Amino acid sequence: MNAEGGRMNTTQFLRGLGMKRLLAVGLFVAVVVTVYALGLDDYFTLSKLRAERGDFIRFHDLNPILAPFLFLVAYILVTFFSIPGTVTIMAVAAGVLFDLWFGIVMISLGATLGAMLTFVLGRRLFRSQVQQKFRDQLYMINEGIKREGAFFLFSLRLIPLSPFIVVNLLMALTPMRGWTFFWVTFIGMLPGTVLFVNAGTHLATVRRISDIMSPALILSLLALALFPWFAKGVLMVYRRL
Repeated sequence: MNAEGGRMNTTQFLRGLGMKRLLAVGLFVAVVVTVYALGLDDYFTLSKLRAERGDFIRFHDLNPILAPFLFLVAYILVTFFSIPGTVTIMAVAAGVLFDLWFGIVMISLGATLGAMLTFVLGRRLFRSQVQQKFRDQLYMINEGIKREGAFFLFSLRLIPLSPFIVVNLLMALTPMRGWTFFWVTFIGMLPGTVLFVNAGTHLATVRRISDIMSPALILSLLALALFPWFAKGVLMVYRRL
């Protein structure tokens, strides 16, 4: 009885999502599957980047305005679809194609805009339905996001292993304000952005992505992600004394 009721609830929930929402999900999945089916993901490797480096630089030299624009649009789309490996490789490519600081600006802006695109679409398509369906279960989460949402998102952005698109969609379902999501995402991703873009400026010395993201570096970012919570805890204890 419970299993049957669960299936009925799931069916009703999917029907409640509406055709536009299901089409949006289907289109997203179709694009990701197409990328793998056509082997386009093979272009997002360090070896391919190293082999095409000269062509990238020549195209940028001949098109100093068009090249950054196309790169920014491509990075927004890559970030939106979050295909594994593409985001990292393009961040390294920014260091190859541009100088360090301009590359950091391009990647930070592109990643934030891509995340915002996911956030806005997720909020418009799914938030009301999910909040209505799971109102009681989400009450504590909603209250927590209202109080500590910026801290929570900042910590997730600093952790390089956190699933980017999942974080964007989950935040879209909460009461977090769009502006808060934007600036916390921009600042929280800066340390990782600097690392990957800087690696691109020294591409000859980078053989694997693991050369950039060493275990020690991951632990350092994790400690940095936890620091705001530690500092807040210390401050709360101090105020109680």
